[in-house]
Amino acid sequence: MKLHCLGLSPSASCYLLEYKNHRILFDCGVEWTSLLYFLPNTSVLSSSTPSSSSQQINNNGTSTSNEIKNSACFKSIGNHIFIDSNVKYHTPMIFDNVQQLISDMSTIDIIVISNYNNLISLPYITEHTSFNGKIYATEPTIQIGRLLLLELVQYDMNSNQKSNINQYWQSTELLKLIGAEQANSAFKHAKGWKTLYSRFDTEKCFEKIQAVRYNEFINLYSFTIRATSSGYCLGSCNWVIESMNEKIVYLSDSSVYERYPEPIDLQSIQSPDVFIYASKINHPLQQPPSTIGQQQQQQSFNPYMENINELFHCIGNTISNGGSVLIPVYSCGTVLDLFELLYDYFKDKPKNAIILVESDYYQAQKLLEPFGEMKCKTQYIPIDPRIHTHDLNTLVSKISPSTIILPFQYQNKVNQSIGKTMFINPTDVLNIKILKNGAGKDTTCQYESAYLDQHLAQQIQTKSIDSNNGTGSSITVAHLHASLSLKDHQFNLSLLKNTSNDHNSPGGSQKLAFSSSSPPQQSSNTICNYLWGSLSLKSILEELSKRGFNNIDTIINDNVGSGNDVFSRLDNVQNATINIYKEKEMATIKLNNQGATIETSCERTRKLLMEVISTDCLQFFK
Repeated sequence: MKLHCLGLSPSASCYLLEYKNHRILFDCGVEWTSLLYFLPNTSVLSSSTPSSSSQQINNNGTSTSNEIKNSACFKSIGNHIFIDSNVKYHTPMIFDNVQQLISDMSTIDIIVISNYNNLISLPYITEHTSFNGKIYATEPTIQIGRLLLLELVQYDMNSNQKSNINQYWQSTELLKLIGAEQANSAFKHAKGWKTLYSRFDTEKCFEKIQAVRYNEFINLYSFTIRATSSGYCLGSCNWVIESMNEKIVYLSDSSVYERYPEPIDLQSIQSPDVFIYASKINHPLQQPPSTIGQQQQQQSFNPYMENINELFHCIGNTISNGGSVLIPVYSCGTVLDLFELLYDYFKDKPKNAIILVESDYYQAQKLLEPFGEMKCKTQYIPIDPRIHTHDLNTLVSKISPSTIILPFQYQNKVNQSIGKTMFINPTDVLNIKILKNGAGKDTTCQYESAYLDQHLAQQIQTKSIDSNNGTGSSITVAHLHASLSLKDHQFNLSLLKNTSNDHNSPGGSQKLAFSSSSPPQQSSNTICNYLWGSLSLKSILEELSKRGFNNIDTIINDNVGSGNDVFSRLDNVQNATINIYKEKEMATIKLNNQGATIETSCERTRKLLMEVISTDCLQFFK
């Protein structure tokens, strides 16, 4: 199992999971904060705004010279560089021109979408790559997502009407001027930012999405995948992958608060082997009370309602003072058309306020800097119902994952007392091994499910035998002589084909070699004994003592104990050596988790020891 992080931040989720010969792409969002680096369509810079020709620029610690004044593509305002060109969009690393992590999109089997905010890059994939797999999302996600994307396309067409004179800002030479090659530069991946797709691309894309209901199982041969409610917005979901022995949970934007969407389904995400947390709140949250005297307050701490109350308080104070309030939000309606008019009306009145509630735009100063000096008040009050650090710790303690995978920003913020915690960075590829029961040891799958051919099933003779574990329960077992094949990621057991006619055919010896290793066919009246079960060192030593073998030296290789403490713990032994001394001869029994080996020079002793081993084993007959 491998997990690739293709999104550059958890707010623009995009993960590729390689599991059981399948490649599953979770979400394909857009990094919206890249839009902050483009100037508004209408010039609103005040005369007091410093120009780039007279100022040294510092962008995230990157210094540039006044050479930037020679390029009409960039303008400096305050301490930031802005692009004076048509908007382009920061897509996942799938499309990065410099570091393309997936060279052939046709290798992706399915794409699953968690909510309508995480499908913005989907038309890029379906209409501009070789992807030909299946796409799954809930019906509300499809319907609302389609409206949002069509509105985005229309808004982009109306906004991107600037002259083409600045269309070359993505050239390597111009990006070097602003230090884009430096590791901490906001423009590090700007060369790969893309022009938005068309309305036609959007319509064709949504024709390819298949709607699923909550807890509807999608069968992918060797495992299933299903969507469960995440409680974040209409149609939002988390994804649960289940095979015979493993459970993987992909937790996208989720909310534990009681709101209008269907509540989060905690039951379906209980006890996962791997827990992938693919969301992160960008904005800082006030911390819950931590003192002992405030434990009751801490239990009822709700940052979502705290921000709601603060928003209402801010609106009330502003209106009471005779002012008005402007709240920019995402919407499918026409409210975006009113922003410029409302902006002109509000900006010069000190009694008015602009309240930013979308968590993506937590850098309020950078967002409003291109608009010049404004006399109205500006406040950032994020209304974000998604799971935050406090909620995540509570959730992890409830569902008890064996392995939890988090964005690197969550280091030292999540408490995982049992199991394993892994952190993933952008462009990272994690090799994941399943941990069972929080044991802290890598385990491999010991069992796989298989389909049984009906003709073979008719010939199987089962027998119920005691389990020999002291509980009085029984186990039904059977001996199979069959052909095991793998097709479409599913194991199949069927009758062996007759290969006797292949003696003289090319390659026939190889086919005969397979069948010749099987035991000879027995007549219907022949009874065949087969040994089956687990060996108990304690039972073997007791049986040897009954048969007169008293001079015994036992060497235990499992570090389960020594001296007088050993005998009470022998049932847990996996590997041991028993040296038996009788008269002048010595016999050795070597036990391991796969069987027993008897070493002796006396045939009579060998048969006697074989009886001891056989007595300890469970037996059944065909």
